[in-house]
Amino acid sequence: MIKNKIIFIAWNSYHTRNESISRRMNINNYHIGKKERNIFLSALSFITKSFKTIRVIKREKPVILIISNNAWVLPAISIIICKINHIRLIFDTHSCGISSSWIKYPDFLRKHFVKNANLSLVTNEKHAKIVRHWGGNAFVLPDPPLDLEEIKTECYNVSDKINICYINIYASDEPYTEVVNAVKDLDDIILYITGDYMNSKKTLIKSENIVHTGYLKRSQYIDLLKKSDIIMVLTTRENTFQCGGNEALSLGKPLITSKTNFLKNYFKKGTVFVDPCNSENIKYGILKMITNLSFYEKEMKELKREKELESQNKLNQMIDFITTD
Repeated sequence: MIKNKIIFIAWNSYHTRNESISRRMNINNYHIGKKERNIFLSALSFITKSFKTIRVIKREKPVILIISNNAWVLPAISIIICKINHIRLIFDTHSCGISSSWIKYPDFLRKHFVKNANLSLVTNEKHAKIVRHWGGNAFVLPDPPLDLEEIKTECYNVSDKINICYINIYASDEPYTEVVNAVKDLDDIILYITGDYMNSKKTLIKSENIVHTGYLKRSQYIDLLKKSDIIMVLTTRENTFQCGGNEALSLGKPLITSKTNFLKNYFKKGTVFVDPCNSENIKYGILKMITNLSFYEKEMKELKREKELESQNKLNQMIDFITTD
């Protein structure tokens, strides 16, 4: 593998998918800048991020460049740089690179970009078909498991009850109200809801067995995951991979997630699937998992071993594809 000549650049402060792919390939991973909530500041940050990106590529002189295709500016400048310097370009294409707001990411740009990249990585076959329909090369690569056990953590105190971590960022596809209503009368559990609620418009619902963690440093967040008995990640969208689900897999933690076709096909063990729009069904899923927690934990650890082997084979196939003339 020509791993010393591959780099990964993303315009964000951190993302688990970037980390998992880079660690598994043993390549340098560059997080440039952060996401700005203010539109004006976001536009200005593109200038700084662009110059930093050019400097990294000039210094590292990669043969292959992987970028996160979740904002149109990075792929735009990457295509130009890679054509000039004869660098092979791989898009790690998130859902927003396929189907986000037309204003944020116009369709004609998406189609132009995938045609001009050597390869587009996607998490599912449906998105792969879209990329191929647009004239690009697609490769299906779900998130490889992470090495979370090695991360140095900072203590986060949990209860002596059954602790469930609901990984949440208060996004529009996350069923906050349904989850709270599902657990507020379950006295034997404590639900920890992650996410920076200070920057959310969501009205918080209070209950004695619910803890809104607010923003957590990653070292605290990982400690909370490690100490949780169950990890829950829910989305109302189909064909969306769960980074939180991959964190549960990586730690061998039982998972409760949405019963979408894609997630059911990926998390085949150690998982209970629920209807994210139905509080009673979420509650049923929690009680079902609690009654046989050790079984689900054993299954998730088995799935982790399977996915580690599968992801390494996938990455080797991807490198073979991109390096074959």
